[in-house]
Amino acid sequence: TNNKTNRTPFCLAPFTHGTKDPQHWKPSFLHSIIMEAFGQQSVQLCPTGELIFSGGPQPFIFCGSCDSHFMLCECDLQKGKNYVWKGLPNQLPNATILQNLQRWASLVRSSGSDMKLFDAQSWLNNEGPDVLAAFAVKSQDLIQMMEDYIKQLPNDIAVLSAIARAAGGDPLEQSNNVGEQVNVIGQEGRVAVQTFLQGDWSCVTRLGIVLIQNAFQNSDPNVYRLNDPNLSIIFQKAVACLLQVLEMGMNDYGWRLAMECDRKPQIGHKKAYKSATDRDYLLQWCAKNACS
Repeated sequence: TNNKTNRTPFCLAPFTHGTKDPQHWKPSFLHSIIMEAFGQQSVQLCPTGELIFSGGPQPFIFCGSCDSHFMLCECDLQKGKNYVWKGLPNQLPNATILQNLQRWASLVRSSGSDMKLFDAQSWLNNEGPDVLAAFAVKSQDLIQMMEDYIKQLPNDIAVLSAIARAAGGDPLEQSNNVGEQVNVIGQEGRVAVQTFLQGDWSCVTRLGIVLIQNAFQNSDPNVYRLNDPNLSIIFQKAVACLLQVLEMGMNDYGWRLAMECDRKPQIGHKKAYKSATDRDYLLQWCAKNACS
């Protein structure tokens, strides 16, 4: 008897994915003109972790597919989707989980996409204490849950191929290299769960939160009990929340995007992870193969 029938994995549809400009964005003359047009708006990082925009967030909102400022974007994609933040202050040194979540909530509130319709601050005020308490006792379980899921990936080649397409576009999917596909997806899953647990949700990619959801849905109910109250809180109040927000802001060209793609996630210990941009398989493949 299959004990996992109630945890059917979320299967990613094999969509085509856009390719951002492989060059990292840096402040430029063009950006200075945009800043001037908006009256030199600035952003302040508060001790709480919150970001406050003076005059508006527009100068810091960019298209995640082409890396252009959202007002100059000419992508033939769904408008109002796949926006990312650039040029923001780094997070506070040794920020707490709550400070990281406060940063995320302020960026959701100021987003140029539909994710701003989600009241992240109310969620943080109402659900945050329960989520933080559950994180405190179940972090290692989630980390192991992801490891268990990664080990299962080669068991279903069709699902692996679909996720590989989301993680690396045609090059990764069509490589038919199971080992490479598992390595790329596994890296994203490990970064996602560590970043998620640290509350640095603006650095979690859309694919990353789906992998966390998949890990829950594929987990062994004899090990990770369905009636565990803390796991239920994490899945129902935290995973579902971040998944909903990223689905509101990203479309099927945005699997590899995070709200802050270019910032390294803050994970609370000495091991450092690359930013979503720096670990993006498709961007690296394009750079090596001189993609246009």
